[in-house]
Amino acid sequence: MSDQTELAPEIQAEIGALQAVLSALSPLDEETRRLILGYVQQRFGVSQVQTPSATPSTASLTPVEAVAEQFTDIRTLKEKKRPANAVDMAVLVAYYLAEIAPDSERRETIGTDEVTRYFQQADYRSSGQPRVILHRAKNAGYLDSAERGQYKLNPVGRNLAIQGLPRVESVATRSKPAAKRRKARATPKRGAAKKSPTAKRKSARSR
Repeated sequence: MSDQTELAPEIQAEIGALQAVLSALSPLDEETRRLILGYVQQRFGVSQVQTPSATPSTASLTPVEAVAEQFTDIRTLKEKKRPANAVDMAVLVAYYLAEIAPDSERRETIGTDEVTRYFQQADYRSSGQPRVILHRAKNAGYLDSAERGQYKLNPVGRNLAIQGLPRVESVATRSKPAAKRRKARATPKRGAAKKSPTAKRKSARSR
C-alpha cells in the first residue's frame, strides 16, 4: 500500500525543481521575475508565455541583455565578463554606466576619472594610463569621441560588452603559439652541433 502512495521519481524531481524556482523568485520584484522567466523560456526553447502587463522595453530585451540587467555593481560585471585587457575593461565601464548602473551613477560618456574610479571598484589592476586606455578603446572602434576628454560607447562596443565577452578562446589562442616558440628554441637545428677536432681531421683526410 505504501508503494502505491509514493510519488514517482520524476514527479518528486518536478516538485523539487518547482520549489527551487519559487524560492529563488519569491524575494524579487515582479519585473525582475518576468526578465528571468523570459530568459529561461528562450534558453530552453519553451513557447513564449503571453504577459500583457510587460512593458515594451523589457519585452524587447534579448536573453543576454535580460541577464545583464541583474548585475548590481561593476565588480560583478567584471567577474562575469572576464575582460582580457584594459580596453575590454574600459568598454565594460562605459556599458555599465550607460545601461546598468543606478540612476544616480548613470552617464552617457566616460573619461579618465571614471576609468580610475571603476577600475578600482572592480578590483581590476592595469598599469596603463586611463587616457591611453580610452584612446586605445576608441582606436579599436568601441568608443566614440564626445566632448573634450570624454568618450561614448558605440554599437560595436555595446555588442562587445553584451555578446563578445568573455573571450572564451583567447587563452587557448594565445598559449598555443607561445608553447610552439618555446619548443622551437629548445630544439637545436640539424647540423648546428659543432664538430669535434677528431671529426674535423677525419673529414679532411677523406677529401
